[in-house]
Amino acid sequence: MGSIFRFRNIFFSVAVCFAVNTVLGCSGISTVPSDPVVSPPGTTTTFILVRHAERAKEQGASALTPAGRERATALVAAIGDMGITAIYCPDRGRNRETARPLADHLGLTLNLIAEARLANTHRFADEFVREVIAKHPGGVIVWIGNNSPVGIWGGNLREIYHRLGGTGESPSKYDDLFIIKVPAKGNIQITKTTYGQPAGRFDQ
Repeated sequence: MGSIFRFRNIFFSVAVCFAVNTVLGCSGISTVPSDPVVSPPGTTTTFILVRHAERAKEQGASALTPAGRERATALVAAIGDMGITAIYCPDRGRNRETARPLADHLGLTLNLIAEARLANTHRFADEFVREVIAKHPGGVIVWIGNNSPVGIWGGNLREIYHRLGGTGESPSKYDDLFIIKVPAKGNIQITKTTYGQPAGRFDQ
């Protein structure tokens, strides 16, 4: 009886390990390379990370509240003259509405990320950072993201911030504005500031 019990335990452990390995890898949660992010030789690539503006919760309403629409306009004043070369955001109403005034002001097309790509935000962050640096070396890229956790992973803002070498708290308030300069050599430089009216962090 004891040997049967031990066999069942071994079988259960193997099955669990197989299931976990399918999603994460049995060695741990992180299956994404942790090598430092660098810009191509002779360039410095800048990432600007902000959260979407205040969102409405009523069905059928605009994705943003009046305060959120004011913040989206304030974002233009805050970073509109920084030489932005591309704007990215998840394909969600609150993100699109936050990004639209800036995109219109600069004459840029929004790069929308499908929900399916965000199913694993940890992996997405690595792919996104690599893709952006490859497509826009030396450019200035805006990511208008979310705090929403996905399963055991954090929100896309937190994951991208950490992939870029950020430590401590990632952008979480509506007025947070993080500017991250990634050089070809040397240390990544992170500037944490705010824009628009002071704001909270209470929904995703």
